[in-house]
Amino acid sequence: MFKKFAHVGISVSDMEKSVTFYRDVMGFEVTGTGEAFDEEDAALDLHGVHLTATSMQCGECQIELLQFLSPPGANGALRMCDGGNVHMAMIVDDIHAVYQKLLAAGAQVTAPPQQDRNFGGLWFMFLKDPDGSMIELMQMPQG
Repeated sequence: MFKKFAHVGISVSDMEKSVTFYRDVMGFEVTGTGEAFDEEDAALDLHGVHLTATSMQCGECQIELLQFLSPPGANGALRMCDGGNVHMAMIVDDIHAVYQKLLAAGAQVTAPPQQDRNFGGLWFMFLKDPDGSMIELMQMPQG
């Protein structure tokens, strides 16, 4: 039925700030921009929609940043334990090198990489984007 994810959509409060983060810190490239109005109301289950969108890609990871100009959204990210919270996870080759790069770039990393012995020894870490959305990075075990 489903083949694969097309993209991860992320609502943001400041498009310029978010594009800068995902481009300069995370290594994504802008692949498209757009704007939508109330023609999206029914699909998004909202009224009076006016939004800007930026599509970005890094490797096989694709994201779509959405800034709603109308209706106004509530700011403040959900915590990982809150119902409805979603995070994205991306695979990296060298999590320790990525961790150092993120620290140097001033990224909000929650903790150093940790090894998870329950899932074959993979390494993982989390960081937050400018709106506090959680991003997981994973290094898969060798072999």
